[in-house]
Amino acid sequence: MFSSGFTLRRNCAAVVLALMANWTAATVVSAAAPTGHVLQAFGAVTSSGVPAADGNYTLTARLYATVDANIAEYKEITVGVPVKNGQFALYIGASDPTLLLTAAFLGKYQNLWLGLQVEAEPELTRVAVGWAPYALVADTANTLNCTGCIGLNQLAPEVTKSFVKASDLADIAKTGSFDDLAIKPVLVKAGEKCPSGQFGVGSAPNGALLCGALDLASCATVAGANTFSQAQTLSGGAGLGKKLGAGCALDMASVLGGLCVDGSPATVVRTASSQTEMDKLAKDSQIVYRSDNGEAFLYRKGVWRKFAFAPMCGDGNVDANEECDDANKVDTDDCSNLCLKPVVVSVAFTSCAATGQSGPSLAQCNLAYASTGLAGKVTLSVGIQSWTVPADGTYRIEAFGAEGAANSNNISGAKGARVRGDYLLKAGQILKILVGQKGAKAPTGFSSGGGGGTFAALNTNVLLVAAGGGGGLGGSAAAQMGVAGAIVTAGTKDSYGFGTGGSNGAGGSTGSTTLTVGGGGGGGMTSDGGTKQVSSGYPGKSFINGGIGGLSRIGYASGGFGGGGGNSESTNGGGGGGGYAGGAGGTYTNNLYGGGGGGGSYNVGTNPDAASGVQAGDGKVTVLKL
Repeated sequence: MFSSGFTLRRNCAAVVLALMANWTAATVVSAAAPTGHVLQAFGAVTSSGVPAADGNYTLTARLYATVDANIAEYKEITVGVPVKNGQFALYIGASDPTLLLTAAFLGKYQNLWLGLQVEAEPELTRVAVGWAPYALVADTANTLNCTGCIGLNQLAPEVTKSFVKASDLADIAKTGSFDDLAIKPVLVKAGEKCPSGQFGVGSAPNGALLCGALDLASCATVAGANTFSQAQTLSGGAGLGKKLGAGCALDMASVLGGLCVDGSPATVVRTASSQTEMDKLAKDSQIVYRSDNGEAFLYRKGVWRKFAFAPMCGDGNVDANEECDDANKVDTDDCSNLCLKPVVVSVAFTSCAATGQSGPSLAQCNLAYASTGLAGKVTLSVGIQSWTVPADGTYRIEAFGAEGAANSNNISGAKGARVRGDYLLKAGQILKILVGQKGAKAPTGFSSGGGGGTFAALNTNVLLVAAGGGGGLGGSAAAQMGVAGAIVTAGTKDSYGFGTGGSNGAGGSTGSTTLTVGGGGGGGMTSDGGTKQVSSGYPGKSFINGGIGGLSRIGYASGGFGGGGGNSESTNGGGGGGGYAGGAGGTYTNNLYGGGGGGGSYNVGTNPDAASGVQAGDGKVTVLKL
């Protein structure tokens, strides 16, 4: 169940419905001007006390004449409203051209109440609609032709004379031609918009829209009047709403409301590019926006008093809670629209100097990563490393399988595979990473254990990428080479083409069907290598079962961590490589002991790339945020 209330991002316990905003209009006027208003609702929904899950929701908005009315005056259903971190923005009156919020409709009600329904849940507790202050003259109105607009007979001469040519007042009232303005304001560039939960409070000299949070306590609550319950502080002691509860009703048939200063109507906002220009506009209750520095002033009792705006992202000043502030609305540059620097991720996960059949300890990885971007960010569970994704984005993950172990003559087995893909990850997701290891060197004989496969999966064991390990050496004086880690999903047969490689996440076969000697099968993603024969090496364990490498026939740690199979000593079969599917253990056939098969690989990422038999030594995993 969703909660029965809404909250704003800053100190408000209600949904804000803004029909218009300070400085610039909140609605966009197109070439064919709309005949209805759009109410902007910003808020948040919670479920069991925490923000609702991210996703697209169907929201049903109903407007009521009273808080307990049984019948709604207006109803609109909007499908696919994005909700992120519980926050949403809903534009009532915008989704259905047949359901317009006209000025005539809005003018019938002294107050309206919003009831919001999320999906098929019961309607949430109703909240009162608040009306935000609005400038009487819009920044742009090139082709204005609408119902309910302010007519010429509703504007006092001192309000209109500075904005239009005296000879063209009638045309201005009808068309709103920008070219006829006596003093042209700084226009906000097309496409500018405020983040969710914020409202336009001005325009920068370069045309960027300045945004800020709206405090309901400083907004009018009654259509047609501005009555403040809390003063809006200005430097020097004056302020909007200094006389609390003293509103001023204006003759506004279109119910747009008006701005009051200490109980008296304020003059419409003017723009000046310097102190000299501003001084020419000095008169009581005059508000001026300074386009040269982005500040705003109120003229009161012979003194210009500057508005004390709260710090906000996008004003060009790096505030205490910001990492950067470039005063633009480009979200993909070096400073995001939330005033955060891009998160850079380029890390490499290794075996942390662990060797043999078992993975590293936390102490080993803390030492190995001490001077890297992984310092203090990796946890361990029986050799498998865990790392938390720091930010939403596309990540390129590249995995390398381990090489087959060396025999007593220091000849190494086959090399591991390399697999790469791009993955869309979200902040907070946990990756489980098993880095395949080269098995331990054989103390005697010509055969050796298989190399471990390398895996990167989500914390739920949903596999993203795996790279197969190379097969171990077969036992003969010539040291029959194992098979390299494969780039297909299936593990391979042994070096002579015998045995059975695993498929669909299974382990490879162990030993021989005719004799009980041979190498242990490599472990896969979901199941271990084949059952140990009487005189064979031990099979490697699967990723799901911990990835431990198999022991040799006489018990040394020949198979590498990551499911590498153990070898059968002396002139017997080599261990199979671990991977998404395990390689076959080397078998005895026609007096030949085969090298172990290579482990299979896996990749569900975009822009895939892979190569077989390229990785010597231990495996690794690299992660790069694109």
